[in-house]
Amino acid sequence: MKKTLLPLFALALAFTVVSCEKEKAEETPVTPPATAPANPTPATPSDAAGVLVGIKTVTTVATFPGFPASEIELGTAVAVFPNQAASGFLDAGTVTCNEKTLSKQSNNSYVYTPSATDIEGIDFGGASWKVAGNGNVPAIDRTFSPFPSNPEFTAPATISTGSAYTVTLDRTTGADSTIVAFHSGNKSLIKTYRGNITSFQFTAEEMATITKGDGYLQVTPYNFTFQTISGKKIYFFNEAVVTKSVKYN
Repeated sequence: MKKTLLPLFALALAFTVVSCEKEKAEETPVTPPATAPANPTPATPSDAAGVLVGIKTVTTVATFPGFPASEIELGTAVAVFPNQAASGFLDAGTVTCNEKTLSKQSNNSYVYTPSATDIEGIDFGGASWKVAGNGNVPAIDRTFSPFPSNPEFTAPATISTGSAYTVTLDRTTGADSTIVAFHSGNKSLIKTYRGNITSFQFTAEEMATITKGDGYLQVTPYNFTFQTISGKKIYFFNEAVVTKSVKYN
C-alpha cells in the first residue's frame, strides 16, 4: 500500500473512509474555525479497526509590528475505533498516549487536549499507546517512534490571492506525506503531496478561491504504520503541524 492518504481538515474527531491511492495532489474546500484551524488528521483507512494519531503542533502567531512572532508548541492525540459492523465508533476502554489519558467523547472517539495545568500537552519523542480493549476492540500496547521533523518554511506577512504561490520547505524529514493548506474566513485550500516533495505549487486560480483578510498557512508532514492485533488492523499515525498566521490580500 502506498503511504499517501487524503487528509480531512476538520475537528480532531472527524474521520472518513478514503482510498490509499493518492499520487496526485487534491484539494478539499472546508470551513475552518474562526480562530486557528484545527489540526488535520489523516482519513480513516477503510479496513481500520483502530486509528491512533499523535500530533505535535507549532503555531506561529504575529504579535505587534516590530516584535518577533510568538510560537506556541504543544502535543495532543486522537484515537477512534470504527465499528466495522455498523456506523460510528466503539468503546475501547481506557486509552493512553505516553501515559496521558485521553478523554472519551460522547461518540466514543478519544481526545487528549492540553489544559491549564498541562499547557504543553504530550511530550513526544515517540508515541507510546496503551488501549485497555473492550469487546471487539483488542488490547493494544505499541510504540510508534518516528515523527516527521517540524517543517521549516518562511511565510510572508501578506500573500496575494491574485497570483500563483509556491510554498517551499527549508527542511523536513521522515514524512510519508505532507499536507499544505491555506485558511481564511470560511474558505480553505488544501492539498496533499508525497512526503519527499519540498516545493508546493498553487495556481492563480486556486489562490483566487481564498478569502482576503487574516488567515493561516499550515504545513503538516505525517507518517504511518499498521499492525494486525487479534485479527484487527490498527493504524498508527504521527504528524508534525506548523501553523503560521498571515494576511491574504
